[in-house]
Amino acid sequence: METGTPPLLSHVLIAEYGPQQPVPSVKFQYPNANLGQTHSDAGPLMVPIPGVLLRNEDAYSFILNPKPVQSGSTILTETVVPKLKRYSSDVQIALYADAFGFDGRAWKPLSSSRTVIQCSKTKVSIWDEPCLRTFAELTEAANSEYRQPEKNCVVLYIDRLILGLRFFNESDEVTFVNHLNANFGLHQKYSPSRQIPPPMPRDPLAPLSPLYAINYVRKAGDKTRALALVSPYPWIHAFLPLVKSALDTFMRGEKIAVITSLFQTINQIDITTLPRFTIPEKIVMRSIYDPADTFYEYARAQVEIGKKRGGKNVGVIGDDWDGTTFVVNTRFNDIAYRVPVPLNVYPEEIGEFSITRLVITFSALDSINPPDIPELKWRNAAPYFWHPHLDSGWSTHPIVFLMNAVISEKRVVFVGNGRSVADIASFVHAAAAAGTGGGNVLAGALGRCFTNVGIKDFKGLQAVPGFIAGTTDPSIEDRPELYDVLCDINTGKITLSQRIAPASTEGLNNRNDPTEGVADMEWMRQGYWVGDSEFMLRVVEAIQNETSEFQIRQMVYDYVQRIVDVTAAFEVEIANTTLIGRPSVPQVYPGIESGVFFHDETAQNAELVMLRNRIEGWKGTQSYFKYLQSHNENLQKTYLPSTFPLSSMIDQIYKAQPVTPTPVLVQILQYIQDTILPGPDAAQTELLAALRSRGIQLFAAGMMHERWEVRRACTRVLWRLDWHPIGTNFIQNLNPFYRLCYARTSHLLLSQEDEPNIDPPPSSAPLDATAPIPPPRSSKRTTKSNSTRMSMLLLDEKNASRTNFNNVKQGYRASILGKVPGSVADLAPGSPRVPGGGLRPSGSLQKVPGWIQDDNGSIRSGRSGRGSKAGPIQTSKNNTDMSDLDKMYKNVERLGFQSQQAGRGTGGGGYQPSSRQIAHSYASSDDEDADDMERGRAAGGGLGRGPSGENLGQGGRGGMSPRGPASLGQQPMSPQQPRSTSAGPPGRVPRGASAGGPPQGVVQLQQVQQPQQLGRSPRNISAQQGPQTGQRGPR
Repeated sequence: METGTPPLLSHVLIAEYGPQQPVPSVKFQYPNANLGQTHSDAGPLMVPIPGVLLRNEDAYSFILNPKPVQSGSTILTETVVPKLKRYSSDVQIALYADAFGFDGRAWKPLSSSRTVIQCSKTKVSIWDEPCLRTFAELTEAANSEYRQPEKNCVVLYIDRLILGLRFFNESDEVTFVNHLNANFGLHQKYSPSRQIPPPMPRDPLAPLSPLYAINYVRKAGDKTRALALVSPYPWIHAFLPLVKSALDTFMRGEKIAVITSLFQTINQIDITTLPRFTIPEKIVMRSIYDPADTFYEYARAQVEIGKKRGGKNVGVIGDDWDGTTFVVNTRFNDIAYRVPVPLNVYPEEIGEFSITRLVITFSALDSINPPDIPELKWRNAAPYFWHPHLDSGWSTHPIVFLMNAVISEKRVVFVGNGRSVADIASFVHAAAAAGTGGGNVLAGALGRCFTNVGIKDFKGLQAVPGFIAGTTDPSIEDRPELYDVLCDINTGKITLSQRIAPASTEGLNNRNDPTEGVADMEWMRQGYWVGDSEFMLRVVEAIQNETSEFQIRQMVYDYVQRIVDVTAAFEVEIANTTLIGRPSVPQVYPGIESGVFFHDETAQNAELVMLRNRIEGWKGTQSYFKYLQSHNENLQKTYLPSTFPLSSMIDQIYKAQPVTPTPVLVQILQYIQDTILPGPDAAQTELLAALRSRGIQLFAAGMMHERWEVRRACTRVLWRLDWHPIGTNFIQNLNPFYRLCYARTSHLLLSQEDEPNIDPPPSSAPLDATAPIPPPRSSKRTTKSNSTRMSMLLLDEKNASRTNFNNVKQGYRASILGKVPGSVADLAPGSPRVPGGGLRPSGSLQKVPGWIQDDNGSIRSGRSGRGSKAGPIQTSKNNTDMSDLDKMYKNVERLGFQSQQAGRGTGGGGYQPSSRQIAHSYASSDDEDADDMERGRAAGGGLGRGPSGENLGQGGRGGMSPRGPASLGQQPMSPQQPRSTSAGPPGRVPRGASAGGPPQGVVQLQQVQQPQQLGRSPRNISAQQGPQTGQRGPR
């Protein structure tokens, strides 16, 4: 292995069990260094008894746990919770690490405590934790390099100074390295002859980091042997084929050379070229349907950077890349292997578990065994049926019940009589991830996971609070004192122990509680909390639509984050303060709240009442105090300001009922514009991560809003995303109507004055007073700020003629309809560079914005060169993307557009054009452009709400039936707007259509009603539950 390459393996272990070895124990270990005091008992984990005796072979992942948190240990208090520090305005992020200095012979710590790394655009400063003394500074003028010799470690060479930084997690290391590459170009500075110092020391008082193991056990005759690879990387299970080959060879000859050869083969794999993504980038990868197209160029760029830094070409990102793995080529025992290394796993996701399988197994109506006294009980003014920390009534979904057990650190056991250890381990790891957000929300679940435990070993686990264990011994059911929640994976039954510890007798402090006195209401006796039912309904529908496992995981993790955010709101209501919330939004945006979004005060009080018992259960756990300790630090690790509640603002737009008020919408979008535009690329990645699977439809629909502030803010955000290496693919994936609107608004709005020459409204004017549209430019006067923005947005001359723009627009429309115009030279000189095709300063003007012409004359989408397959675009109705156009209109309605041409052929109310009408409008002549755009902006109508909480527009699906199985049922038509009986082809309406209803073939949807038994329906995965109208299934 070359110097400076982090090793993949720490140890290779072989365990044995047989007549001469009655207790499983480790027989061989390479290298011979001691595993550590807490890792000495790996034998029973590698050869589990009696599970291994039921089959000839088994393979599973497990954790070599660090020092467990003992019961009765010191509980963190508010006095040790780090406060939110205030740094100078130029500091973008602040990270924490242990810092060392190398004097030529050995490493010496720079401080007795942690160090703070303040990263700005021009320098990186390393301070002591109180920020009173600076140890080193890295600037653009310094002669600097870096190396990554170990996991979570970075060695900095600043002139003659050598510094070592040991980060506490992989995400901080990747964020720091990306900052060095983006702002200082250190990825281009590499000296192969530079020597790497010895490994950095570790704090002897710090807990050991968890080690991940992939184990393969095989029985031959009367002996059973197991081989395990131990690694600091959670994706080590990808090397299982090599483990099987090595154990098979070892059992034939029992030569230790096989073990050494396996260790050296894997550690010789150079992971310098392995693409590594930050947490926001992984969230984006999980949330989109086709990560291969979106991250193709970005992943290839990381591979090329690794090659320039001396990395070996162990794998490539080819045209067949799946977007989630990096295939590593290696050779062992004269056999070539292609090892798919996953790229989007979270810190505490181990093995190939499946939350989808967990939901399917425990989703029956009668999964949870009823208690001895089957009646509704009350605690803290909230109902419960089994336990106040676990449920909200008898109709609580079993998965929600199980998630609450993990969050409140109850003792959870999975039993599978006759099942393989691999099956049991999958359920253990899935439950741990579902209750903690995969380590991305709540950390520390891996130290509580035990994949296979014998009945005699459960007594030793009682010292670990909230353990999650698996066993094949069915006699555990007769020992209720050893568990709190027992899950049988064979029957799908969940049993609550009769000896579970009751909730504390004191309860929560109800003084000054605004929800006091609302208990025992009729809606609270329905046996479930509607928020749980809506969440499980979305999950079940996604599973029925064959959504990917990673998207299912992200939906579950987001719900865990919701519970944490509601806890912060509860603390504010009870104690008027919280330590796990966000700072207040600046006063210049008075309509934006920094906390979690609620529909109204009634919904807020209802949710706080129904979840208060779960909040009580979580606040008494070690997980809560760990979150307290890390929350403020995590706020400073993001490029977005801590006063920027992005997720809350997006929920306020999508979930407001009926629609977000226009003044608040203007403030939200202007706040996003003011924060995103000057931010680095990492800030735009965090924006895309917060949008999740919704994509950028919010900003695309906002380009047609009636307020010019909203149109300009959305266009500017899209333009900034078009510069982003990942965001530009989101722009290219918009449907043609959005891209045409993007090209138009970019010219018509951004070519005007950035600060309109209009007088502000008087202070007495109402907040929602419509501001006048800014006038077009009439003078050549430009300010320095305006000139900078114009150069950034790549606008040409401010008085560009309308004729030149029409040439570009006509070429764009021709590209949509398959009519490719002439060469770029056919455009008039000085044509404006419309976004989507020629945004780069060094690039030439594309003939067709958003489309690229191949040598053979065909058109394909995307600037990067990979996206839609090359081929001519047809104009047939069968090839028209009707679903995307209908989806666009639904997003238009979500923002609450109002008709500006009331009574124009629609009787004053306006009708909802169908997808066929919009496709027809593409073929209209240039003199009809304004009319077509006005029709899109006039698409208003009533708004409804689906069970998921998001706004659904009337008629957003046009004349098409909703997606999903036919047995799911469709929404009823509005009785006020029956089908038209006029003659003519469906979906085609004359311009002078009379009032009195929608055209033939266009169905107006009623407001979606809340199901009366919403809490009971998701518990059975049946054909009666399907996707909501307007939701897209997997591609």
